[in-house]
Amino acid sequence: VVAEWTGVPGGSWASLVVPRLCSDALDCNGHGESQGLPGSCKCLCKKAYLGERCEMCSLGFQDYPDCLPRATGSIGWRLVLASSVSGNSWHLGHVSMHTDLSCSQESA
Repeated sequence: VVAEWTGVPGGSWASLVVPRLCSDALDCNGHGESQGLPGSCKCLCKKAYLGERCEMCSLGFQDYPDCLPRATGSIGWRLVLASSVSGNSWHLGHVSMHTDLSCSQESA
């Protein structure tokens, strides 16, 4: 907001709203190029990112905000269960792929 004197007799302060220009850092989380007019900015996300504001990793990438290439092959899988819902249902907390069947940290 910018305040300005009207400059006329009996004038008063008036508030003027100045729109913020589109920003790669603010509108696209630093992961894309912002385009458009203030108030209706759109993002063209970099290769590893997607979403209206480049707020998630594209398919084949993981670990937002880094969005590193995801491994394409695996020998072993490790499922970490968060909690049991009921019966035979579970909430999945984490999935990791490993290059050996021991599922060691080094093979992730």
